[in-house]
Amino acid sequence: MDNLNIDLNDLFGQMTAQRGIHYFKQKKVFYVELNEQDRLIKGTVSGSGGKIYHTEISLGSHDDDPDEDPLSSICGCPMAFNCKHVCALLLAAEQKYGDERLNELIDIAQNEAINPVDLMNILNQKAGKKIKDSLQKMTRNYNTLTISEDGSVSSSAQKKAKKSKLEKQRKDWLTRLKKASRDKSQSTETSLTGTKSGANCVVYILEQDYSGNMVAKIYLSRYLKRGGFGKPNIYRNAYNCIYQNNWPASMTDTDQHIVKLAYLHRALHEYYGEIRLNGVHGAELLHKILDTGRCVIDSNQMIPVISAKKLKGEVRWILNEEGFQRPALYDAESLERINLLTTEPASYLKVSTEQAECGELNNVPDVEVLNTLLEAPPLDEQGVEETAKALPSLIKGKGKKFIQLPKVVQILKIKPKPVLVLNAVQPDAFKTTEKAPIARAQLYFKYRNQRVMHNDPAESLTAEDNELQVIPRQYQNENQFIHQLPFNMKPVPLSLSDSKQTKPTELKDHDLIMGLSGSDYRRDWLHFMSEELPELEDSGWIIETHDDFPFQFEPLSDDDWYAELDESEMNWFTLKLGINIDGKSIDLLPLLARQIKQLPTPEELQKIPKDALIPIALPGGRFVNLPAERIQLIAGTLLELFGDRPLEEYRLQNHHAELWQELYDQLGLPWAGGEKLLELSRKLKSFKRLKKIKPAKQLQAELRPYQQHGLSWLQFLREYGLNGILADDMGLGKTLQTLAHLQLEKKRLGKALPPSMVICPTSLIHNWKNEARRFTPDLNIHVHHGSQRDSDAINNADLILTSYGVIQRDFDQLSQKQFHLLALDEAQAVKNPNSKGAKAIRCLRADHKLCITGTPMENHLGELWSLYDFLMPGFLGSRDQFTRCYRTPIEKHANKTQSKKLQKRVAPFMLRRSKDLVAKELPPKTEIIRTTELDGKQRDLYETIRASMEARVKDEIEKKGLARSQIVILDALLKMRQACCDP
Repeated sequence: MDNLNIDLNDLFGQMTAQRGIHYFKQKKVFYVELNEQDRLIKGTVSGSGGKIYHTEISLGSHDDDPDEDPLSSICGCPMAFNCKHVCALLLAAEQKYGDERLNELIDIAQNEAINPVDLMNILNQKAGKKIKDSLQKMTRNYNTLTISEDGSVSSSAQKKAKKSKLEKQRKDWLTRLKKASRDKSQSTETSLTGTKSGANCVVYILEQDYSGNMVAKIYLSRYLKRGGFGKPNIYRNAYNCIYQNNWPASMTDTDQHIVKLAYLHRALHEYYGEIRLNGVHGAELLHKILDTGRCVIDSNQMIPVISAKKLKGEVRWILNEEGFQRPALYDAESLERINLLTTEPASYLKVSTEQAECGELNNVPDVEVLNTLLEAPPLDEQGVEETAKALPSLIKGKGKKFIQLPKVVQILKIKPKPVLVLNAVQPDAFKTTEKAPIARAQLYFKYRNQRVMHNDPAESLTAEDNELQVIPRQYQNENQFIHQLPFNMKPVPLSLSDSKQTKPTELKDHDLIMGLSGSDYRRDWLHFMSEELPELEDSGWIIETHDDFPFQFEPLSDDDWYAELDESEMNWFTLKLGINIDGKSIDLLPLLARQIKQLPTPEELQKIPKDALIPIALPGGRFVNLPAERIQLIAGTLLELFGDRPLEEYRLQNHHAELWQELYDQLGLPWAGGEKLLELSRKLKSFKRLKKIKPAKQLQAELRPYQQHGLSWLQFLREYGLNGILADDMGLGKTLQTLAHLQLEKKRLGKALPPSMVICPTSLIHNWKNEARRFTPDLNIHVHHGSQRDSDAINNADLILTSYGVIQRDFDQLSQKQFHLLALDEAQAVKNPNSKGAKAIRCLRADHKLCITGTPMENHLGELWSLYDFLMPGFLGSRDQFTRCYRTPIEKHANKTQSKKLQKRVAPFMLRRSKDLVAKELPPKTEIIRTTELDGKQRDLYETIRASMEARVKDEIEKKGLARSQIVILDALLKMRQACCDP
């Protein structure tokens, strides 16, 4: 277009010109013809939806009107003139006939009826470069210039010229409409029909000719096995078939009859092979063509046309892109746009994507009047007013109800409201194994009761409320709303630009997505729904969520929470903590456990801000936002109670009472059940004020106050099914307190008392035996050690004394017994949970367990965990969990918070008194010194070691000095001690 003397942007406007160029490049111009004598370009252009528009371009003025543009046009589309179809046709004509040929015709037209501005354009073309540049600067703003008779330039009137042109077209149209309003007579003719079928066939394709009238073009095609017709080829020889009487084999008798009838009524075009469908004969031909079942529209889509019922039509006035009005034909009931066929009686054509319907309009005024009315040029505001006055006198009879009057246009400035529609599309089954629906958002802007897609090219919307209203789009407001969306919510092409994922067929380019799948896709949508969507709603956005949207959230209030503790089992409590959604109770504990497992570490949950919301997936695919602070409390307690063990249900034991009490207090929820656990928790917190238990009368000892408290503590643990560590300093009577407890148990249970067992180092067995005979002679004692390992004696004993080594040797026998109390003296012997002895002891069955040791932890906190894992498995969690939560923070980072937390946790289950603490209750210190002489082989061994070590120590001191010889000295003392104590 660079060499043609026309500026597309000036003539059509930038947007229309771009669309016209796009149509031209897409080869939507099917036909173009240049009539040089009349300076006319005629053609057909494919529009949106497969519609065919007939378009004409006139090169220059024919009425000697100085205000007439050198190029005028008319098109069958709603815009009527200077549209994208005209632009595309002009480009096609230049391509076919050349720009020089068209420029000559334009120059001729301009010379016939030239005005000063046109003259300047001619001079602009023929002037030298310097003058040409100057003239271009003057004509660039042609919309604001006019040229006087002496050639001086002043303000322009292009808009005035255009308005004058529209005024002239309107007057001409009213004159033709008045002429067409005369009465018409109708006549009908009949004809014969016949049928014939075959693999090849004739199809009739309905199209509009240059004048806008409907014609049926004859094509040759073939039937397809799946139904429908194959690719058609136009047949232009129908006219000659009549003269030569030589018909193609695919043309049936019915087809021949239609062609002959068209020829008879002068409706058959001599060259184009098309049948004009006008008047009474056109109605007859149309009826016969429809009866063949081979009538279609659109040679590409081959949409079938079927006979349909009569319907009522009406003429309504519509707006084009520039705000001008023109009439259009509509179905009065469905308000769908229909096309007019100028048959007598009038017919309509209603097109959909699947098929087209053709039938009679039963309330139409005279067809010529209606057709002339529909040819009205676009009307501006003044034209609307004058036309509304003139039409009532021109349209008579039933046409007054059929034809609406044009309405005055009101321009409304309305601020849009953003509408975000959330729904889903299904992935293509043949392209991916992914079955989950894909979330998408669709952005609309609402102007009053109308919506427009965010990327819709329409610059305005129309509405009717007693008068026609135009609502221009407010792009500045729309862009502000678009910028409120998250940056990663993008249209499909942008979102998938760097992705290898395949776009599902249902997904359109204007849809907004955040990816198609994966962890980022899920995370981004959940964050948007939890954090950003509420902000959009608060700022006035309209949110519509469809049922298929995969990230729907349920509303939740404090009243929807529930907590329950089932105390139906002995020493066990089942914990349930959840929410009520739509009348259904949902236990959150398994859901939270699953959520915690998905985190890199459980501690990540505590890093979330307390005022944040955490999305939790519910059964059925929906989600709920839970407050982070509450979830952190629950999750922290879950980790302490159950660790990372997979549990079907969350069951508490009595030793969990204090932790549960903390959760109870912090959540502030109404609980169902839990009274017993609350009572136990209160007692554990104040265990120093335990109820004083009197020792049994059979006890042959007087307990000191601290020992009396120890007995009460042991009885308290037994009452609630708890276990603990008696960790008093050496010499404070741990053995006596244990024996007093066993004596009281025998008094309570009598003969029903199962045997109890104390496991201790071999060196302490006789001490236990002597202490038991001294203080509790009523107890039946059996020493299960050495050769005295009698199984019958075990069954009859109240207290069994054995060593750690015997447990491994007699494991098969002892593991079958059920003990009342299993006590480990010097319990640090099982501090390694992986040793064979520790594993064997853990397998012994007992109603109650007790660890007796003055050093519950010698080297590290792991030893403390090992003791409690024997006493109450799970009390301090798994070994890894204990290391993560307590051992590492305390030992490596000196975390005082965790240290205090651990102390608080174990305090009710460890009784530890030092000598300093109970010094006032102890008797004066009594020292008993006893000596014994070595004799025999032991004396000889001792003397040999002493003599050899003496020489070694002296040599070492001479070489290194006393300070650096301490290791050798200690080694010598150790060896001599071994010879004395255990040779």
